[in-house]
Amino acid sequence: MVRFRVRFKQWLSKWLLSGSDRWLIILPAVLLLFGLLMLSSVSSIVAFQDFQDGFHYVKRQAFGILVGLGFLLFFANIPLKSLKKLAYPILIFNLILLVAVLFFGKEVNGSRAWFYFLGFQIQPSELLKITFITYLAGRLTDDKLDINHKIAPFFIMYVVVALLMVLQRDVGTLFVISMAAMTVFFISGAPVKHFLSIVLLGVVVFASLIATSTHQQERFRCLLEINYSPLRSCYQLNQSLIAIGSGGMFGRGFGESRQKFLYLPEVQNDFIFSIITEEMGAIVASGLIIVFAWFFYRVYLIAKNQNDRFTSALAVGLVSWICLQAVLNIGGIMRVLPMTGVPLPLISYGGSAMVASLSSIGILINISRQK
Repeated sequence: MVRFRVRFKQWLSKWLLSGSDRWLIILPAVLLLFGLLMLSSVSSIVAFQDFQDGFHYVKRQAFGILVGLGFLLFFANIPLKSLKKLAYPILIFNLILLVAVLFFGKEVNGSRAWFYFLGFQIQPSELLKITFITYLAGRLTDDKLDINHKIAPFFIMYVVVALLMVLQRDVGTLFVISMAAMTVFFISGAPVKHFLSIVLLGVVVFASLIATSTHQQERFRCLLEINYSPLRSCYQLNQSLIAIGSGGMFGRGFGESRQKFLYLPEVQNDFIFSIITEEMGAIVASGLIIVFAWFFYRVYLIAKNQNDRFTSALAVGLVSWICLQAVLNIGGIMRVLPMTGVPLPLISYGGSAMVASLSSIGILINISRQK
């Protein structure tokens, strides 16, 4: 047993700890353990109703974490030059999957965005957060290309991505990817006029989506009009606010939520933060936000000290999508921002989202080793 522990520590030091920023391991570990603990409480009622097993979602989430940790170890050790070279073909493969899911995927809540394989759901759009950002960071920091050969392929690729996301009705993911892409553009030193053209393109895309989508318009009305349709479009949001308000500073106590008793739909997914606040209180919920903020700050320092423009831009892009998605999720359920339907990274239930988050963290750990 002692020999096993010694060998395990040596293996862990070689493949994960050696030369890496320890905060990039500690902070995600805190979020994972806390999220799994809270999921055991949050999802117990709906899991028992749907599967006669109160720990159904916890078991599947644990499996997703194990798979994600495998990807984390892989990306923490892959040569970053190889990752840069493979970015384009992997992105093309990801886009092929996004096209295929429109024809062969299963429709859930009006969105055809998932493949079903051996009882598990696979969502290709989650992987796009990594593949698109990696491709963009590599393209924009390639000194062999002139600015036109950097910008034109991005415009084409972004239009393709936007079209596929709209067809899947996944506007939330498109917004996260768009904002992360703009961040990479800014960090990579692109000319101001080109950066502003990207911002304008994003504004046009999302203004068009809002103007042509009743669903998106209702989400904005839920945000702006307090008494708008409480029993229709705003039902989830109102139940979320009840949960948050019921928690107070110190919460009802672990496992004591009232809203998880089928009052608030999707408690294990997009609205898990509401039940966390109800059970654990505003102080613990604020602590969770601080963990995300500290994680962003640590990656910012790492990116700032990089000598390679590619790794710097990639680090900022990856941490931007993770932390921006956390802001959108928490802000949406607290009625500070419009609802986007994106999960809370490392906390919400979902295998594909977990794999995408842990894969991104693996790349960030890899970057933190570069001097």
